[in-house]
Amino acid sequence: MRLYVESEGSNAHVASKFTNLFKTYLNQQQHLKNHIKIFSLKLLHDVVLCLQLSAMTVTIRDIANQLNLSPSTVSRSLAGSPRIHPRTRAEVTQMAAHLGYNYSQRSSREKPTQLQMQIGVLLRSTQSHESRVATQMLQGITSEIDRTDLSVSIHAARDMDSDDIKPADLPKVISGYGCDAVILEGRYTADLVARIAEHVPVVTMSWLYPGIKHDAALAGDSEGINLMVDHLVELGHRKLAYIGLYHPASFAQSRQAGFIQGCLNNHLDISTQHMVGESFFDANRQPDINQLKAMLNDGVTGFICVNDLVATRVYDQLQSLDVRVPEDVSITGFDNAYTQLDRSIALTTIEPHFASVGRMAVQLAMRRLSQPLSDHVHAAMQGELVTGQSTGQVQS
Repeated sequence: MRLYVESEGSNAHVASKFTNLFKTYLNQQQHLKNHIKIFSLKLLHDVVLCLQLSAMTVTIRDIANQLNLSPSTVSRSLAGSPRIHPRTRAEVTQMAAHLGYNYSQRSSREKPTQLQMQIGVLLRSTQSHESRVATQMLQGITSEIDRTDLSVSIHAARDMDSDDIKPADLPKVISGYGCDAVILEGRYTADLVARIAEHVPVVTMSWLYPGIKHDAALAGDSEGINLMVDHLVELGHRKLAYIGLYHPASFAQSRQAGFIQGCLNNHLDISTQHMVGESFFDANRQPDINQLKAMLNDGVTGFICVNDLVATRVYDQLQSLDVRVPEDVSITGFDNAYTQLDRSIALTTIEPHFASVGRMAVQLAMRRLSQPLSDHVHAAMQGELVTGQSTGQVQS
C-alpha cells in the first residue's frame, strides 16, 4: 500500500499530522488492498482531504471488460498471437497501456525469450487510446511484428503533458534501456529523445527531431498537401489559405512546405496566398474569427487545414459567419480521422495509411538492429486523396 500526500500553504502541518494518524490506522487495517491518495486543499482556511481509491493492479480481465472481449482474447493479444486480428491486438495493447497494465504480470510462456530482441513502443499520452491515428499505427506495428522474431511491449507515458516527460517518468523497460530499440508515437522533447537515442536506436512515427540521430516513419505530409492543392486548383480555386497547427510540429512544417510546393507547381502567386499557424488560434485553440473574415474579404475560396480536427474548427467558425461549405468556400483536412463535418457534408481529406507508418517503423527498427552503422532514414508513406462534399467548384 502506498500513501501520497500533497499539501499547500500554512495548513501543511495539519495534513502532516493527519497523514501520520492515517498511516497508523492503515497499519492496523491490513485487509485494505487499494492505493489511497490524499490531497490537501486550502479552502476557507480549512484543509479539505479527498481520498481517491484506485485498483492496485490492472488485470487482463480489466482490459477485457473495457473492450467487451473475452479474457482469453486479451491474453492472446498481449502474447502477440497471429490468430487474433491485428486491429484487435492494436486495440488491446493500446488499452493495456492506457490502463497501466504491467507486462511483467504475464506468464513465462507469454514473455519474450532472452534470445528474442525486444522493441518498446511508447504512446504519448493516456488520450492515445481514443485516437484513430494511434490505433492504426499500432495495428501496423503488431501485424509487422508477426512476420519477425521480435517481441514488442507497449507502454503509455501516463497523465503527463509531453513537454514535461522526463526519463524517470518512463517505463523501466525504456528508461532503463531494457529494449533493443524504441518506437515513439507522438511528441516528446528533443532532450528526452536525444537521451534515449544515446543508448538504443530510436524510430519516431510522424515526428522529426533535427540534430538527433534517429530513423523516422512519416505520413507523406508534404506530398499529401500537394495533392490537396492540385485538387482545389482543378476545381477552379486560385486564392487559398493554409491553416496550420496551434503548437509547433515537424509534420505541420512539412505540410506547409507541401502547400508552398503545390502552389508553385500550379503557378499560383505565393505572395497572394495565406499561411497561418499558432497566432491564428486563441487560448482555447479556436480559430480567430477576425482573421477568417479578413481572408474571406481578400477572396480566399479554399481552406487547406493541417489536419481534420483543425478543419472541423474552421468549419464551425465559418458556419457562425453564415458561410456555406462548399457553395461559398471549400475546406479540406488531413488524417481521415473526422470523416463528417456535419450530417450532410463529408470532409475531403488525405488518407495517410497510418498502419503502413507503423509497419515501416518496425522495418526501420529491424534495419537499424541489423545494420547499426547505416545512414539514418526518414521514410514517407504515400497517402491518397479522399474526396468528400466539403470541396466544390468555385462559383462565378
